[in-house]
Amino acid sequence: MSSNIQHTDISLQELKNNIERGLYCIPKFQRNFVWKKTDIESLGDSLIRGYPVSSILLMPMNGTLNIGATNLNTLQSVTGDQNHSIYVLDGQQRITSIARIFANLDDKNQYFFDLLSILCESFPNDNLQRFLDKHKHSSILSEMYCRSFPLPSTKEICSHKQNYRFIAAKEVIEGRFASIINNYLLKTLELSDEKYDEYLNYLSALFGQVGKYGIAQTMIEGNAELGLVCRVFEKVNSSGKKLTTFDLINAKSFQTNNDNYKEGLSDYLTHSLNKITSNKNPALVSSIESFFEYDSKTCSYGNLGRIARILFLISCFNHNNPPLLTNSTMLAMESDAWFALWDDNKDIIVKCVQYFYTESYQKFTPITYLEYIISIICASPESFNRPLFLTTVKKYALKLGVENQSFTKTNLDVVDQFYRLSRDILVNQEKNLTLPSTKASVNVEDFRTSKPNNFRFEAAYNIMTKEHYKGKFTLDLNNISLCAGKTQIDQHHFFPKALSKNEKDPIYNSIANIVPLNSQTNRYDIKDKEPLVFYRELNDKLQSSEKVSSLLESNLIPESFLKDQSTFDSKTFLEARLVLVTEYINDFFSGK
Repeated sequence: MSSNIQHTDISLQELKNNIERGLYCIPKFQRNFVWKKTDIESLGDSLIRGYPVSSILLMPMNGTLNIGATNLNTLQSVTGDQNHSIYVLDGQQRITSIARIFANLDDKNQYFFDLLSILCESFPNDNLQRFLDKHKHSSILSEMYCRSFPLPSTKEICSHKQNYRFIAAKEVIEGRFASIINNYLLKTLELSDEKYDEYLNYLSALFGQVGKYGIAQTMIEGNAELGLVCRVFEKVNSSGKKLTTFDLINAKSFQTNNDNYKEGLSDYLTHSLNKITSNKNPALVSSIESFFEYDSKTCSYGNLGRIARILFLISCFNHNNPPLLTNSTMLAMESDAWFALWDDNKDIIVKCVQYFYTESYQKFTPITYLEYIISIICASPESFNRPLFLTTVKKYALKLGVENQSFTKTNLDVVDQFYRLSRDILVNQEKNLTLPSTKASVNVEDFRTSKPNNFRFEAAYNIMTKEHYKGKFTLDLNNISLCAGKTQIDQHHFFPKALSKNEKDPIYNSIANIVPLNSQTNRYDIKDKEPLVFYRELNDKLQSSEKVSSLLESNLIPESFLKDQSTFDSKTFLEARLVLVTEYINDFFSGK
């Protein structure tokens, strides 16, 4: 077990006392309190019954994790230099609920325990339900022992309600329950001495254990390294939300002394992106929302960490530091620097995001690669206007795609090469430059099993429809141009999808069975016609075997398999085309 982690139990009484002392603080990266009143009542019910509840994860403030937080008791913002205070890294919903139940830290409701419901369930044969009829104004019985009542307009707290039937939770945990139980049993219920003693002993024993209830807590030492904090948080977080580096950066950003940045980095970036996308440019809005994973339900961006990584890399390039993305190096950056870097670079970042998404890079290359390239362009903005630079960026992106490779910290040599290229290209005017290697090699089997939406498939399709290498794929099978800027291009299954859907061989859904068609051609001319039918119609339309052959050859269609209709076999045809497509892609990367 790590010496930086301690597992202990804390009593409910001690936890409540710590809350009232203002000991617990909620880090800024935590989501807001979202539990509903019924959730809080359910927790209270579990506690009074002695049911186990999930553990809480804590860490002392004024240590390694130096971030902004909100005091659970006072709701005041605090900085990470508070002595004796403790971060609640996980368990905010539970601790806040306990504060509302047992410390009356709820400005809308007060929480009670229902003596009658407890007795009715514990003594089912005593017919205690009869007292509901006698006291017509009493609340109905519930399976939930814990009940809440709205606070009056005066916000007055009371120790009991409804003829002592409901006892305040705070009275219970502080041991002031004896007189309330006694009054309820004597003044409200008509009991024999024997039953009075039995109920009194039962309720007294039940409530006497509440303060002793043990809750598991995990305490991370204040000097623990941040990587450990993230890993432990991810393991124990009950909501399944991972604690990211950006969460910590955002929490730390509240330490700023600049009034313009007081809202925190996350809100600052969100408001900035919302302003940028308010111009209603569809391409821009779609690009920004896709790249930063906008959630229309919550009106928030799910991946602002991408901005943080790009900004940090820009800082590295600007200061000639190695572009190493680690928790420690990113968290070491001053809070104000994040805001300033965004203000200085947001226009270029947005321009790059729109460009790469308009060109569909996200379909065929890792987003991590784009993060590095965008940061390089921001550090050397003029490189974005140099065709050779963008061509090399595109070809390397396609290389990653067809080889189905990721892009990680192990590719820093490539990052360095692109950064040098972005600087040298401004001086050497695209002459005598050292370019990153864009050579790639794939085989037939690689493409056989690659389906649409797979990087390898989409990279190959992009080469076919965007690069037009050696004049291929410039005209579709209806002799209509595929090069016009606004032409809508469809992925057409040469051997009809309707016929191939029952075929088990993956080749029917591979790039071998895909040809790019003008949308009009696909939907109104070819549709789901079988290859032999369309081949016959194409010959009738063009009235030239040479034109037909040229058109088919341009789309890598092996015509010889179509000429003899009596022996045509779709799988054999697709096998032959798969070889042609693979050779074409390899030829593109070899630069022959």
